[in-house]
Amino acid sequence: MKRYNKSSLYIRLKFTIQNLNKIKKIAFLIKKIDEKDVKSVWQIYCDLIAWSVKYKTINKFYYYFQLYKKDRKIADYLPYSEFRIMRDGFNAKKSENKKFNYLCLLRDKYLFEMIMQNLNIPTPRNSYYWNSCEEIKDLLNKKNISFDELLTKSFDGFLKSVSGEEGDGVFAIEISNNKILLDNKNISLLNLKNQFNGSYILQKRIIQHKQIAKIYSGSVNTIRIITFFHKNKIEVFDSFLRIGVDGINKDNLSQGGILVAIDFKTAKLEEKGYIRNNLLLKTVTEHPDTKVSFDGYKIPFYTEAVDLVKKAHAGIGKIHSIGWDVAITESGPELLEGNDNWSILSPQTHRNYGIRKEISKFYN
Repeated sequence: MKRYNKSSLYIRLKFTIQNLNKIKKIAFLIKKIDEKDVKSVWQIYCDLIAWSVKYKTINKFYYYFQLYKKDRKIADYLPYSEFRIMRDGFNAKKSENKKFNYLCLLRDKYLFEMIMQNLNIPTPRNSYYWNSCEEIKDLLNKKNISFDELLTKSFDGFLKSVSGEEGDGVFAIEISNNKILLDNKNISLLNLKNQFNGSYILQKRIIQHKQIAKIYSGSVNTIRIITFFHKNKIEVFDSFLRIGVDGINKDNLSQGGILVAIDFKTAKLEEKGYIRNNLLLKTVTEHPDTKVSFDGYKIPFYTEAVDLVKKAHAGIGKIHSIGWDVAITESGPELLEGNDNWSILSPQTHRNYGIRKEISKFYN
């Protein structure tokens, strides 16, 4: 185990002791798993304590990473707390004159769409924009309109926080016949203005490819592709499909969606999909609602999607690593957004092994 000074070790031991009951509850979840060749409750308890002392955090993803299996070693896995420091340190590197970094190019959705359009990269057009004021910018018609005028429009799409990331601040919105539906619930114009008193955009809904909709049509199912700007070239690190389920219109694993890895070489889905089940992980080989089997399912325009994000990353350049969200339409891929604060949860979940060694080459 890594050596700490006495003060640091005391803090970590104190944290661990204070959380022993939580750790114990996680360890005993193994009783719910009906598999062979798994560690004992005591071995899991020791694993969790070692993780807590070393990283000063509770490993809530112990079962996601399948660390309960006898052949898994916790040292092979990278905790998010350690990864975040590495990722953010490299991504937030300053410009040549050390006066700014480039993260706003991804974090501001209003700005991001304009940059992608200038790079000739297909991305959903921003239709409307407002910023804590009484007027809305009608971006397609290049004029200002009032909120009352917005109510007279016919619109079906998404309301997004300009600064939202990883699916936060995104709401399905439909405007017709002077009524507003937000996530399929009626909302008054006054409540809309009061609840979303900040910087927001409205983007029209993407019509996804019929092959993607066949898996599940209740959400826009997106491909997450992670790229690194490493040694002056763009490298793809990981890719997987995220799918909605059980009536939800969001596809993120963290928000209840299904995660299925994509084979780089064949552009086909792998056999297993993963759904979160509180602190446990449920494995499925077909979509629970549509019964579409994952194994070998061909993803249309996958190669084009990879080429698209590599082009986008090259266009931005200065950001070290990006998690891209791509929708597949009948005419090809569309780039929804790029996230500098992407997570390693999904790669370490679907790969069935720790990525510490594999990812370290990008941070040398």
